[in-house]
Amino acid sequence: MIKPMPIVSNTIDESFPPTCWWFHTVDEAIGKMLEAIKGAQFSVKLEIYIFQDCPVGELFRTALIEACRRGVVVQVMVDSLGSYNLPETYFKLFQQAGGEFRWFNPIRLQRIGFRDHRKILVVDDVLAIVGGFNIATEYCGDGLNRGWHDTSVLLPKELAVELGRIFDEMFQLPSNKPRPWLNKRNKSNQKVVSTDQGDIITSGPSWRGFRMQKALVHAIQHAKRIQLISAYFLPPRQIRRALAKVARNGVSVTIILAAKTDVALAQSAARRLYTGLLRAGIRIFEYQPQVLHSKLYIFDDHFFVGSANMDKRSLHINYELLIRLRQQPLL
Repeated sequence: MIKPMPIVSNTIDESFPPTCWWFHTVDEAIGKMLEAIKGAQFSVKLEIYIFQDCPVGELFRTALIEACRRGVVVQVMVDSLGSYNLPETYFKLFQQAGGEFRWFNPIRLQRIGFRDHRKILVVDDVLAIVGGFNIATEYCGDGLNRGWHDTSVLLPKELAVELGRIFDEMFQLPSNKPRPWLNKRNKSNQKVVSTDQGDIITSGPSWRGFRMQKALVHAIQHAKRIQLISAYFLPPRQIRRALAKVARNGVSVTIILAAKTDVALAQSAARRLYTGLLRAGIRIFEYQPQVLHSKLYIFDDHFFVGSANMDKRSLHINYELLIRLRQQPLL
């Protein structure tokens, strides 16, 4: 049985927690996701950037098909570029069982850069899991001895309900014609949804607003202790300046980045920023054991976790999601 580590001390039901639970490893998160799908009674909503034709992908496909056959309403959305290698017919049996499947933003030259990078599972609108990992072989493991290191949390009902609504909005986008789809970019895809348990912050393609970036800058400016983990680190100038300024003013700033990466060019660009950040008093470490794919941003007694990296693509272009939780510090 999966037993994720609770962020706060509490006696909670493993299926429907009143507070968030932190997963030690990707394997634990995947186990809980499969368990939740198998126990679904009414609905399953899965949104993912990469879905790979592999053993773990087969486990998910089988669980989704079985849920459909039990009468559960199951909807799956996969990004068409992120899952470029996934066969077109991969979800045919799932659809024949009654499931709804959609490719997000089918590849077209004029829209190829607008990607759905979110990773969300919502079951029965009472349980939700979000994080940074995809459904693919390389993520499976403990992030130390095997598999990429990634971060995910199981969220309580109040946040799950709102995430279900956000999924419903995104699920409609792939079926829209190009022009209406583009017009939505500045309307519904940058928002902050607040609940008693925490906040959901979304981003999407835009030329202005950048609510997710503003939330991060605000957190930087008001924190006394900052700890950031980002797989890809090319933050906009406003974030770099805010980090350097608070560090010079005595705020403790620690950043953990990837020593091993799947995107060497991004890593090389990030390392060019090290000198200026170190001069400002920021401590930088590189995670050595495995590829680092986590996105976790801690500011005093609250933190952000989700799919967004600390870079311009995540904060200005991609459809992304961060959960802001007001809890005791993780570290």
